[in-house]
Amino acid sequence: MILKQCQLRDARRLVRIATEVDHATYQAKIEREKRFFGDVRQLALDRSVSMKLIRVEETFDGRKVVVYYTSETRIDYRKLVQDLAATHPVRIEMRQVGPRDETKLRGGLGPCGLTLCCSTFLKSFHPVTIRMAKNQNLSLNPSKISGMCGRLMCCLAYEEEGYRTAGPPAAAPEAGIKAQNFQGESPV
Repeated sequence: MILKQCQLRDARRLVRIATEVDHATYQAKIEREKRFFGDVRQLALDRSVSMKLIRVEETFDGRKVVVYYTSETRIDYRKLVQDLAATHPVRIEMRQVGPRDETKLRGGLGPCGLTLCCSTFLKSFHPVTIRMAKNQNLSLNPSKISGMCGRLMCCLAYEEEGYRTAGPPAAAPEAGIKAQNFQGESPV
């Protein structure tokens, strides 16, 4: 199999197959992340810091912990980090994330029934506009075109190029009429 250059660039390097020691280390890492999550939550409550914790990730070597959170306002978390550093001898990094990143970190199922695109294969978020929904002749009902994050669904951009090159949406049959297909006639 010959891989294109772009596929090679995006591929991750496999170091080795995980051993039993690696599995045990990984399980211990998950337990430490859970404890750290609880500690951060408790300290945030004690200090009345208005933040919503999303996830805590520890590096595999255990030297650094990244705390992902959301907040409506900017938070001064220096005292919180100092208190955490007093009990946890690791480098602590706090990252405030937006609604799309929050959904990406949490994961879930989309309205199509599949795992969310952002938590599986999307590496970066592209701009999605209401014009894309209009071009595709979709209902402009916010509950129908909004994703789990509350923003416009990323998948609106997937077929945008096809709709833009195909011309006006008049080519699509109107809802409610009967259309001819390979099985006969069926309602749209």
